Amino acid sequence: EYWRRRLSRAESAWKDWVEKRKTSSAGTKGNTTSSGDDYSDDGDFEDHTMPGSTGEPQGLLERLGLLEEGPRRRQGRPMPDEDFNDWCRKKDRAKRKERHRQEEKMVRV
Repeated sequence: EYWRRRLSRAESAWKDWVEKRKTSSAGTKGNTTSSGDDYSDDGDFEDHTMPGSTGEPQGLLERLGLLEEGPRRRQGRPMPDEDFNDWCRKKDRAKRKERHRQEEKMVRV
């Protein structure tokens, strides 16, 4: 019963998140909103497995993309939004540098 409730909440949160991404502007590619709306703050996804559970719902949440990789989940708690936005900027900058490096290689060849 617990996991069924949890799963339905996760699915509805996922659908809301997808709808929000569709309606949000294309300029915010791959980043969260400044208020962190993409992450629920009511503890829905705090403890992903209970003691003695099989861990199956966690796998489902991972497949749905609801478990964020990286520093967002430090000890099961979301980091402050400004830290998370810095982390996203660093990742984006690294991707741009790598893309530029690849383009340089293509130009040389």
